[in-house]
Parts: sequence; C-alpha cells; structure tokens
Amino acid sequence: VVLAVGRLVAEKNLERLARAARSVGARLVCVGDGPYRDRLVALGASCPGVATWETLPWWHRWAAVYALPSFTEGQPKALLEAMASGLPCAVSSAVTGIVEAGRTALTFPPESDERMVSVLYTLLSDRHVASTLGRNAREAALAYDYRKILPQEIAVVEGAR
Repeated sequence: VVLAVGRLVAEKNLERLARAARSVGARLVCVGDGPYRDRLVALGASCPGVATWETLPWWHRWAAVYALPSFTEGQPKALLEAMASGLPCAVSSAVTGIVEAGRTALTFPPESDERMVSVLYTLLSDRHVASTLGRNAREAALAYDYRKILPQEIAVVEGAR
C-alpha cells in the first residue's frame, strides 16, 4: 500500500501517483477529501475520506510507503507525521524543509512519471533501502524543532503582505 494524506486537489499531483502506483502493482490509498476524489477512484485509488488525528497512526502502520508528489509544498505536517512513524517516503523534489534526498526520503521531480515509478518500485521491493530510509526519517522527525523553521515561515508570510 502506498499512502497519501491530504487534500485531493490538482496541486498534490495524485493522479500521476495513482498511475505510478498501479504500474508497480501497488494499491494507492488517499486519506483526505477534495474535488479530485472521483478522478482518483477512477484510476484505481482508494479514497476513504478524512481521517481523525487519532486514526492516522493506524494508516501509517498499514502502509508500506508514504508518498507526497506535490507540485508545490512547504513543510507539510502530514509528511512529518509519516516520517515520525518510520515510513519510508517518496517525496517530490518540490517539498522543502526536513527532507534530505537519499537519506530521509527518495525524491523525484513532480513531473517525472519515470522517476516516480522508479522510486516507488525501489521502496516497495528493496527492504534494506526502505528500512534505512524509514529509520532515518523517524530520527529526523523526532529531532525536528519547529523553532528553527518558524522564523523562515514568518518571513514568507510577512513578505506576502
């Protein structure tokens, strides 16, 4: 199972993820809601709806991989939660913040079908790579200090005035 958590919208690039998951024989589960729900279901994804924070750990334990293929993204809380659970993560290179490519997640350009498929295949078929990335992701998430990133986020908001 490949898990994605969040809004089901174009920006999240979930249609491409659904096709990539299908091509490697994985089941995509998109926890969340949004206007792309029916499109994702048509592509074979399961979309059970919004999950409460109490149930997210269950979803993380059930999945083999967490994926965040967004075209744009900042420091997503859903990614931190997946990393804290020790899930190996497949993440778009558009994601900033805690991701260290090749150490805490495998990354791919959000527009690259081929690279996304390759990353998913690696995480689903190579237990050593997946467990090492999951362990590193958990360590990074547990060491994460919001006070380090908060000044950067404040600057972005203030710059938007």
